Amino acid sequence: MNKNTVILTHAGADLDAISSMYAAGKLYPGSFLIDPGSMDEEARKMSEIFGDMLKLVKVKEIPRKIRAEIKRVIIVDTKIPQRVGEGREFLKRKDVEIIVFDHHPPSPRDIKNAKIVSRNVGANTTILVNLLKKKKIILSPMEATLLALGIYEDTGSFMFPSVSCEDFEAISFLSSFGINMKIIRSFVSPFLNRTQLTLLKNLLSGITEKEINGVKVAFARAETKKYVQGISVVTHRLREMVNSDLIFVIVKNKEGVFIIGRSNSPVYNVKEILLPFGGGGHITAATAILEEGDPDKIQSLLEKRISEINFGKLTAADIMSSPVKTIDAKTGIKEAYKIMVQFGYSGLPVDEKGRITGIISKRDIEKIMLAEKRNRPVKQYLTPKIVKVKPETTLEKIEEIMAENDVGRVLVAKNGKVIGIISRSDLIKALYMERKMFSGKGFEMKSASPFPAEVKMLMKSRLPEKVYYLLELFGKLSAKNNQQIYLVGGSVRDLFLGIRSLDFDFVLSKDATEFGNMLSDALKTKVTIHKDFGTIHFSYEGYEFDFVTARREWYNKNSILPNVENATLKEDLSRRDFTVNAMAISIMPYDFGRLIDLFNGLKDLSEKTIRVLYPLSFLEDPSRLLRAIKYEAKLGFKLSEDTEHLFKKAVELGALMNTKSQRITQELFELFSETYSKKAINLMEKRGVLKEFFGIKRLSKIKKEALEEEETIVSKYGLSRLKINLFILLYGKKKEEIEKILSGFSVKKKTIKEITNGLRIIRQIRRQKKIKEENVLELIKMPKEISAAVLLLFKDKKHKEELMEYLENPDKLKPEITGKDLKALGLKEGKQFGEILKELIILKLKGKIKTKKDELDYVLQNKERFEWKTKN
Repeated sequence: MNKNTVILTHAGADLDAISSMYAAGKLYPGSFLIDPGSMDEEARKMSEIFGDMLKLVKVKEIPRKIRAEIKRVIIVDTKIPQRVGEGREFLKRKDVEIIVFDHHPPSPRDIKNAKIVSRNVGANTTILVNLLKKKKIILSPMEATLLALGIYEDTGSFMFPSVSCEDFEAISFLSSFGINMKIIRSFVSPFLNRTQLTLLKNLLSGITEKEINGVKVAFARAETKKYVQGISVVTHRLREMVNSDLIFVIVKNKEGVFIIGRSNSPVYNVKEILLPFGGGGHITAATAILEEGDPDKIQSLLEKRISEINFGKLTAADIMSSPVKTIDAKTGIKEAYKIMVQFGYSGLPVDEKGRITGIISKRDIEKIMLAEKRNRPVKQYLTPKIVKVKPETTLEKIEEIMAENDVGRVLVAKNGKVIGIISRSDLIKALYMERKMFSGKGFEMKSASPFPAEVKMLMKSRLPEKVYYLLELFGKLSAKNNQQIYLVGGSVRDLFLGIRSLDFDFVLSKDATEFGNMLSDALKTKVTIHKDFGTIHFSYEGYEFDFVTARREWYNKNSILPNVENATLKEDLSRRDFTVNAMAISIMPYDFGRLIDLFNGLKDLSEKTIRVLYPLSFLEDPSRLLRAIKYEAKLGFKLSEDTEHLFKKAVELGALMNTKSQRITQELFELFSETYSKKAINLMEKRGVLKEFFGIKRLSKIKKEALEEEETIVSKYGLSRLKINLFILLYGKKKEEIEKILSGFSVKKKTIKEITNGLRIIRQIRRQKKIKEENVLELIKMPKEISAAVLLLFKDKKHKEELMEYLENPDKLKPEITGKDLKALGLKEGKQFGEILKELIILKLKGKIKTKKDELDYVLQNKERFEWKTKN
């Protein structure tokens, strides 16, 4: 029993709220279901019919002693404490556990310090019913009917766009107990009654439509003498009759003023629009109730509110390629084709004496080349039709303009100057992204479509407080500087994966260096600015922050580093290695948390997939081959089928042969240094990378066994993995070959010598029945990593145990006498001191001397072999 538990819901409770309360009561038997204090007409009717089952109570009806012992509060159908009806006082107690069951999207006003169970479903009751199903709780037909009412109401009898599979699962479960559909129809009839039809007629007669902030908005107002039940149903019907992005119905009667908002897309967040009116609900459907108000003034306030909101819709400025790459009118067809292939363009504007005179497409060029007219100038074949749009033009409008003008690309112009270009493929990708971003689904890794508010909350919960504060500051400074700023790359990936990040990368739309000066002034700290590269960097309390101006890259033949020039965010993201690293999050004040995911990175992240952005990615930057292996080994990801094919082809074409590349060496040595190095090496074997670098087609049994045992010895002695892994992989090779391989990676001569000497000792020891003391001495003096690697590669158990004893207890072999003792004996200082101590170690290894006295006696007994200061 749960006599210390109360169940609350929002004021103005509807059928879904009351049904949710009852379902929560079944999950927590014995709880008190608190009357919310106010309900809509249908909920009031429900509470009368099902009163004996519901047993709603007022707070004051609970005995004072029991009230004082309430330890758990369940809230249903809302997460906002201000919306909770009666019983809100329980939330102020510090010693209560708060559990929330709610299907509304998260908002900044959500209750803090609560366990929240939230699902992206049409009805809140669905969440609780599916939990009842999981717990195999048996219901009576009347109970099933009561719960079904909430689901039918909030899903519009399964006609609303918010309906999910889970809603159908819940109603199927309830149907197994027998739902009384006659009762359901009496509450949620699909037909409007006479009063509702009259209201619909009045609303239609006074409807007005306006375009505000690029959004088509319809307003319908009416006044009624009595309260009309089901205004939301009437609004739903009205929305189906009006072709607008948003519709607001304002109905005034003796009960107050009802504002019902609906949108045809989650892009237009009506819940956010109605926040100042105390509204609540969903992104596409929200309601606010005022005690009084003038409908004219309310509409004016709504218009002002809509004009102030940035709905996060993508515009031409967001997706255009900039600066515009043009081609001179005199350029030959063959050269034009070469340029398009190099930069990946499907068409280019043609420039003649500083003026764009037309467009030449790659498709047309290919046809011309087939006709053997390769040297003719492009101006003879250009398409003179030029269509321009403004930077603020929406994607839908661009789509319409392209269709009307039958063109494959449009230019973006501002104040008469061309600043960008958009191709049809650019538009299709961007439209898909926008529709995916605003699909209406709440943020789950599976949905790959989080809303800005959800991403913002994720950032606030997962980023350190100081970092989150800085991100907000960066956004404010960028706004003052009249440019956009985005968090990009690995830090975005790690945010969604829940991995702590110490490095944060940002892209600025205009000038990173100018932003750097502002940042230095704001933080009163040193900011490193590289004007030539358009980058800035600064460190802050252990975190690293790097900023660049958005750029595009391309590679010349045989170049190691790319050529770089300023570009748009889209082009900057398109130059990155994998889709999971090609996401950006706006941190501007007006759309903080807006995810830009042009390449389905979040979807790949949720599916643990590594995918390149374009076919030549590995060939242009072979270090990406090693980064792909890193993500496979470190994160447990898999290459997509097409990426695996491109990986294989790049290796076959010798992309990794330039081992002198600093980036390749850096990536390789990072792989060998990490805890996941064994897995990375196995993947390198599988994908042919070891063959390219070390001539290893298949790892031998002894090498595999050494890699398996490596972690134990590394952890035990706190060793570095890099030298050990190199040593294992080079085992069995000739000295000349080893030197050639390691020199190719720019390894220091000292390290090369250590590795070759270590491998020589292995060969020598393998030929010995008993390990020679000279070999042990040499091994002890080597770096611990080399000694450990030697140990790992021994098959002979006896040799292995013997070496382990020496390596684990090197101090036992250390002579007890020192140079000071030798000096005191009268020996002449110099090289002989080292030789004497080395000789003593070998004697200790042989067991011929044990104590300090033995050591001194040996020196004196062999005095004729040494140089003395004075005759003894």
